[in-house]
Amino acid sequence: MQAKLIVADPIPLFRAAVSAIVAGVLGQPAVEVGDQERLSEEIAGGPVGFVVLSLDLPGAQGCAPLVRLRSRLPHVPLLAVGMDEDPGVVARTRQFGASGFVPMACSAAALAATIEAVAAGRGWPAPASPRRAQAAVRAWRPVDLLTPQQLRVLQLVADGLPNKKIGHTLGLSENTVRCHVTAILSKLECQSRTQAALLVSSFRA
Repeated sequence: MQAKLIVADPIPLFRAAVSAIVAGVLGQPAVEVGDQERLSEEIAGGPVGFVVLSLDLPGAQGCAPLVRLRSRLPHVPLLAVGMDEDPGVVARTRQFGASGFVPMACSAAALAATIEAVAAGRGWPAPASPRRAQAAVRAWRPVDLLTPQQLRVLQLVADGLPNKKIGHTLGLSENTVRCHVTAILSKLECQSRTQAALLVSSFRA
């Protein structure tokens, strides 16, 4: 079965335009989805080879959809699209697993070039403003210390799930989840699960 290309964005016209560019660059039609539920269905329905993900999907904010998607597709090229070009936002998308980032205001030619670069494994060129970008990354260093599994656990902690439910969701024992939570609180310098959950809210801002 051929791995599918997915374009996930809530705006039909923009989604169709991006899909056409993806198909032109990568040589096969893309599957278009407009919300988190449809995206999950497509991922569950077969192998995925490339994803263009809007950070503004309904039902999610900020980098939350990126965290969820990267946890399910750890090795798939993933291009994030966002309205905000702020270096802090770009730094966060990189830390949370995006293979590249483009603003919605970019040209068709720039989008095509980025898709090609991401598909080839070279989606992160040197930033135009290294000092600002590096400062933004340093500001998020505690999160950068978390492993992918710890990020998944943290996301579920923020969703209010107890350890037993988190373990069931991720296929882990309750004791393993407890160890992850302890490590997360230590790395993020948080005193409680509530404090860690509030920190995750800042990721979504």
